[in-house]
Amino acid sequence: MRSPAAESDEYFASRALDSRIGAWASLQSQPLDSRATLLKRVAVEAARFGTRVPRPPHWGGYRLWPEVLELWIEGSFRVHDRARWNRDLGATGDAGFEPGPWQATRIYP
Repeated sequence: MRSPAAESDEYFASRALDSRIGAWASLQSQPLDSRATLLKRVAVEAARFGTRVPRPPHWGGYRLWPEVLELWIEGSFRVHDRARWNRDLGATGDAGFEPGPWQATRIYP
């Protein structure tokens, strides 16, 4: 689920000025012919916005509600230390989710 726009705006505004400019300059994950091209884009966006850099429309976050989480620490001879945490997310309609408490269980490797 996408984070609400107001939440994304608040987080974006808390980031360093150079990071906010970089968010406009970068065509994230697209091929880039040279670093010089990126630096030119940064200079263009810095000149366009100055110090008042709004959040780009494509920039935002997602809310994740894990239901199951498993972690393990490698041990000799496959005698690993493993644990799993589960919880019920319990749908609550328009309000989203009201997750229940985590239940921890140690499990065999």
